[in-house]
Amino acid sequence: MFSLQHLSLAMNQIALLPDGFSFVSSLVSLSLQRNLLRELPPSICDCTNLESLTVSQNLLKTLPAQLGKLEMLSALAVDNNQFFKSFPASMANCSALKVGLLSCFMLPLDPFLIFFDSS
Repeated sequence: MFSLQHLSLAMNQIALLPDGFSFVSSLVSLSLQRNLLRELPPSICDCTNLESLTVSQNLLKTLPAQLGKLEMLSALAVDNNQFFKSFPASMANCSALKVGLLSCFMLPLDPFLIFFDSS
């Protein structure tokens, strides 16, 4: 049986993703960088096997509130998007998150790399 684990849709000028990602729940890594995305569909958060999510260089201002459902997520890249004021509170459930590239915040060190330590 075929099981899609790695998907790259990078550099395709995608402006809108369908809200139906739950059909690819086997995804381990998803790369959407360098597109024209303004939002991510909440159904991305149904890909509970996702370990790596890259949405760098888009037009995002927020992330789905349900992002905390991605408990296996260990790497998140959101750099070079619109200004993020905060991450969803549900991200506290992402206990596997170790590395995040976050140059979308207006802080003195920009861009910067943060290592998340859940210990």
